[in-house]
Amino acid sequence: MKEIVYSNLTQNLDGDRFVYIRSTDVEQMHWERLLWSVPDEWFYRWYKGEKVILIDKSINTSNKIKRIFYPVYLYLLSEVLKCKVPNIPYKCFKDHIFKAEEALRENKLLLQRMKYWKGKIKEVNFEVKVIQVSRQENPLDISTGGQENGK
Repeated sequence: MKEIVYSNLTQNLDGDRFVYIRSTDVEQMHWERLLWSVPDEWFYRWYKGEKVILIDKSINTSNKIKRIFYPVYLYLLSEVLKCKVPNIPYKCFKDHIFKAEEALRENKLLLQRMKYWKGKIKEVNFEVKVIQVSRQENPLDISTGGQENGK
């Protein structure tokens, strides 16, 4: 199975494909913004039977992206697309699920974007991997190897 790797831009400039899923949006339950942050390519890759891997760097090995975004997003995909998703241990995410479903109810374009793939995607192969770092570095900071003004 082909794997497509995305790096979460919050702390990670490694790789060729990027996504920007903010842990602050997860904390504040901004599910409309989180759902719009998911690239259209993910749906296409799942349609092709490929696996999407999201790499996130964090101080914690189980951060908000992996612990909350991932299971809630999989739940939404299973409900909207009626497809097979990875078995994951669901914790009590009632508030997050309610907010995510509310975002889909209130934003018809967002819901339509997901529903387009209903019946086309049979299984979602998705994994979040967290790379633990000692501190969250700013990848653009010169003192840690970033570049200033393109130099």
